[in-house]
Amino acid sequence: MSASTNATLAAEALDWNLLWREAMARKDEAADTRTRSEYWDRRAPSFASRCHETPYTRTFLDVLGAEPHWSVLDVGCGAGTLAIPLGSRVQSITAMDFSEAMLEQLVLRRDELGLSNIRTLHGGWDDDWDALGVGAHDVVIASRSLMVGDLETALRKLDRASRLGVYLTAPAGYGPSDRRALEAVGRPSRKGPDYIYVYNLLYQMGIFANITLIRSEEGRPFAGPDEALGFYRTLIDGLSPEEDQRLQAYLQRELRLRDGKWYLRHQDAIQWALIWWRKNG
Repeated sequence: MSASTNATLAAEALDWNLLWREAMARKDEAADTRTRSEYWDRRAPSFASRCHETPYTRTFLDVLGAEPHWSVLDVGCGAGTLAIPLGSRVQSITAMDFSEAMLEQLVLRRDELGLSNIRTLHGGWDDDWDALGVGAHDVVIASRSLMVGDLETALRKLDRASRLGVYLTAPAGYGPSDRRALEAVGRPSRKGPDYIYVYNLLYQMGIFANITLIRSEEGRPFAGPDEALGFYRTLIDGLSPEEDQRLQAYLQRELRLRDGKWYLRHQDAIQWALIWWRKNG
C-alpha cells in the first residue's frame, strides 16, 4: 500500500467532529463567551453600524446567485449583514439569531427600508428547530456563525432545513480575532478550528462541497479613537481595569488617521472560506 493511500485512509478515519471540539476548547480563553447571547447583545450596536457592502458580502451574494422565488433561512443573521441586502432579491427570509439585541437592530433596518418579507426568529444552534418552527427553506445560509460545540449536528440541521442548497462560511486560517490586541492586554491567543474541519466532516457525511475563498478588506475603519476603544471593549470580554489600561495604550500606539478614518497600523486581512453545496443534482 502506498504512502498516499495510507494518508488518505488515515484522514478518512479521523473523527473531525471530535477534532473540532478539541480545537474549540484550545482557542483563546474568551472563546466560550462567544457562544453566549449576552456577548453578542453587547456587540449589536457596533455590528449594525458596520452593516454595509464589503468585499465579503459582495462575494457571498455573487456566489449565492439568489433567485426571486427563493425562501431563505439565515442562521446567525446578526444585525442583517446578508438578510437586509437579500430582502430585495428573494421572496422571503427567516432571519434567526440567539441574540435578541441583534434581531432588534435588524428589525430597525428592515422597517426603515420597508422590507416586509423578512421575519425574525429568536433561536440558536442548540435549540430544537422543529419546536421553534424553523421549517424548510429553499436555501439556508450561515455566515460567520459556526461558533458551535457539535459541528456535525449543526451541519445536519442546515442540510435538513434546505431544499436546494446550503452556503456557510468558516475562517480560513486564524480567523477574525485580533491577535495583537489580545497579546497587548495579556490574554492568550490561540488559533481555533478553521474551514478544513468543516470540509472534511462534510466529506465524511457524504456531502461533496464547493469552496470559494473570500479575502476581507484589510483594516477596519473607525470614526475616531473612542469608537475603536468601544469596539475592542466589547470584542475582548470581561476586561479588568489593568487590561483596559493596556488596551488604551495599545490603541494609542497603533491608531493612525487616514483619509478621514482611523485605522490600526498593523492589522491582518481576514480570509473566509465560503463552503456550499446544492441538493438534488
